[in-house]
This record gives sequence, structure tokens and C-alpha cells, in this order.
Amino acid sequence: MAGTPLDQCTSLTREQLQYDIDALQVDHVDLMLLHGTNSDFSSGCDQKACDLDYAQWQVYEEFYSKGKAKAIGVSNFCVSCLECLLSKKDLKVKPVLNQIQYHVGMGSDSITQSLLSELKKDDILPQVLLLL
Repeated sequence: MAGTPLDQCTSLTREQLQYDIDALQVDHVDLMLLHGTNSDFSSGCDQKACDLDYAQWQVYEEFYSKGKAKAIGVSNFCVSCLECLLSKKDLKVKPVLNQIQYHVGMGSDSITQSLLSELKKDDILPQVLLLL
């Protein structure tokens, strides 16, 4: 949604999530993930990316509250983007997990360790995506 005006971001997110549920021909899903942040991944989460992420997250909260998603989480969020999302005063539902790429070779990487520590501190599960 990067580059999308905030009001359009919300309506597009709502339309896309409903389209997915309709295409699956179900009334709910077990887990719905906000895939990737609106940041450029190289510099963390600036204010515009944070605002867009939160606009999308509010739609995820809406789907969760209506029972269209049993749980909601994020995917590929860095520490700064997680902190930004969690800092919102009117956040109703915290992400249950952050789906991340993690493998043995990343074990001692300081960025990865920082992210894993942040997830543990905020009681957010890491869901590991293994790429072979």
C-alpha cells in the first residue's frame, strides 16, 4: 500500500480481505497476516509507513472483531515497525505473531537477535518461515 493515500489504504485493505474470504468461500479464516510493512525495509519504519501500517491494521482488527479472522498477526515486520504499531494508543488487538525468515545461519545475527528479543518482550510469537 506504500504510496497510497491513507483513506484509500483503509478501503483497499477492507476490499482485499473480503475478496480473499469470498474467494475461499468461507466465513472466517484461522489466521490473517498483514504481509510486510509499508516501509522500504532498508531504513526502518518512518511516520508515513507507520500510519499506513496502522490504517491497514485497523481493518484487520475490524475483521477480527467480526469473527472473520480467529487471529491476526504480521509478517516481516522489523523492530521499528513493530514498535510503531504497538505504540498506537487506540490499538485494540496486538499481533499474535510475526512471520519471519529464520535459519541456522542467522543465529548470531544481531538484527535477528534484536527482533527475536523484541517479540519475546512483547509476547508475540515468531512464526518461522524456512527457505531452503
